[in-house]
Amino acid sequence: MSRIDCKNTMVIVCPYCGYEHLDSWECGESDDEFQCHHCEKVFAFESEVTITYSSYRKGD
Repeated sequence: MSRIDCKNTMVIVCPYCGYEHLDSWECGESDDEFQCHHCEKVFAFESEVTITYSSYRKGD
């Protein structure tokens, strides 16, 4: 059986079947009882938010 990549992904990935939940942005920061839309197994997830900043000279 192949290993499912479900760490540091752009969307929530089911650790059981590998289904990519494309509506992950609707799910909030974390959940202890998330049910896969594909295989219906329950798993937990957490999200990590990164903020970056850019600055520019005024008048250039």
